[in-house]
Amino acid sequence: MLLEYDWKQLKSDISPEQAFYIILLLIFWETVRAEQDMGEEISFCRESVAAAVRSVPDYDFKESMLQISERVAWELLEQEKNAEDVKVLMSWLHRHLRQAWKAGALRQNSLSMQRELCVLAEREGLFTTTPDGIKALLGALFEGVHFSDMLDMCSGMSYAGHELWERLAAGNAETFYTGEEIEPVFCSIARAWLYLSGEKRCKVIRRNILEPVTGGVAEQYDFITADLPRGTNRPLVCDDTDVRIKGFRNKKIYADWIFIEDMLGRLRQGGYGSALVTTGGLIRENEKQLRQQVIENDWLEAVITLPANLYANVHTMTELLIFHKGKPVERQNRILFIDISRFYCRQSRGAWELSIEGINAAREAFCEFRQLEGISVIRERDELNRETVSWKPLSYLTQTDTGARTLKLEQAASIVRGAQLKPDEIRVSEGGVKFINVKDIQNERLLYESAENVDETRLIEKPQFRIREDDILLTSKGTVIKLAIAGEPQMVSYISENITILRINRQMYHPYVLYDYLQSEEGRRALEGIQSGTTIRILSNANLKKLDIPAYPMDVMEKVGEELRRNRMEFDRQQRELTARFLAQKQKLEQELKNGLKKEARQDGENISESQHEK
Repeated sequence: MLLEYDWKQLKSDISPEQAFYIILLLIFWETVRAEQDMGEEISFCRESVAAAVRSVPDYDFKESMLQISERVAWELLEQEKNAEDVKVLMSWLHRHLRQAWKAGALRQNSLSMQRELCVLAEREGLFTTTPDGIKALLGALFEGVHFSDMLDMCSGMSYAGHELWERLAAGNAETFYTGEEIEPVFCSIARAWLYLSGEKRCKVIRRNILEPVTGGVAEQYDFITADLPRGTNRPLVCDDTDVRIKGFRNKKIYADWIFIEDMLGRLRQGGYGSALVTTGGLIRENEKQLRQQVIENDWLEAVITLPANLYANVHTMTELLIFHKGKPVERQNRILFIDISRFYCRQSRGAWELSIEGINAAREAFCEFRQLEGISVIRERDELNRETVSWKPLSYLTQTDTGARTLKLEQAASIVRGAQLKPDEIRVSEGGVKFINVKDIQNERLLYESAENVDETRLIEKPQFRIREDDILLTSKGTVIKLAIAGEPQMVSYISENITILRINRQMYHPYVLYDYLQSEEGRRALEGIQSGTTIRILSNANLKKLDIPAYPMDVMEKVGEELRRNRMEFDRQQRELTARFLAQKQKLEQELKNGLKKEARQDGENISESQHEK
């Protein structure tokens, strides 16, 4: 708690980044001084840092300390308040770490402080580290896996990867840890704390994984883990000389798949790989060929969907890919899909934490390689969606194995994406027709009154976009899927490009039966399973066409569908009546309040007049 107080004090006058480097360097510096039994307190400056590390025999440690020192804006410490804050913190660190040194717990205490500081810095958005819940999940999934060397790609400051390595390598003195990171300062920090921790079986390499690999034999590893950078995934122009993507036919490739291909190319036969990625890499059309190649090689063992908001300041979904170059016979040509996205607890505002129940469920499903109702499902590789080669668990968890008949949505309905109008073509006016957008679908109802008015001449030649009775409307863009079914249109209305119409073929299906299914928990999970995109979620026509829906006898469906229609109409009628009654009563009560104010004002006026008359 004292470190948090000092952190807040220091960053109140300087940037969080500078506060981080200063406090971290102070911890390293005082750790070195405690180990060398430098008892006296001296001033903290560039020269004293250099003097403290001069007698340390390790060259990499010296270089790392000096590189971290270069990140400090030392002139800030010449300011009186900053100098006083640092002096107070330095004095506390000096006493605390010397006591820890005498108790034989110097390195443990130093490392604990570093990790606490990283948590504080992450809250400020300086960087993103692997959440504790995910580290616990990885430890649970790979416990008992034997390996001689581990590679931690995109290792950052190596705190998370080293923690996982320590857990998995416990009791095995033959294992080795390698971290790979592009940021020079993160490499320096990792090398410094690993040296101070006394680790002899660890090294950190600076490497830009996105640079083309043009030849040579890459070093192989038994176990590779990667938490891919958030917010930096972008399409890159393919380099024909890069051996990792040789044979890839597209002109561009997203960065996440370069990381994945790099991992697979360096994984030894029999080895395991784990990659934390966003959902796009599982379903993006651009890398479909690469997903297919992985499936054909039988390297994908499991995919696990995690809860959203696990990372501080990051709100995209996260998926865990587990690769295995050497599956046991009972797992060959099969993939395990797991969804633990609902197993979370709130950690702080805007941040969730993976729950113990979720970790245990994933561990049971993965380690025993079995299906758990509503959580995991096993699919033969030939059962994967051939159109998309999707790896998204929801795509397969929503497919039931009950033997019930299904048909594709395209067999029951035509699927129409809305009209694309340029901003200058949308004319807001009193006349015209209604142009329905996402905001105009609320609580399963179409709000014609809130929709924009547009000039019908822009749409008159596009009758497929005009809303008809029994059309099912659903939002094709956005984080939440909204649905509504059109009754008899109140006015001429068209849909925008963010809306999709499902126009039912009455010879094949009843609109209210389909609407009821899509609104159900099973139906919504099925729709979410075919969404693409990470930040902006997309429901494409291509994915909608291949959506499986239940097949029922037409006579039964017609009877049930008409009953559902009557129920919906009666519900809407009562809702309108209740709303009108509520608004009328509300208006009446508000008028009573106004009348009361008028009466009070009139009474006050009469009292003033009487008072003046008496005077």
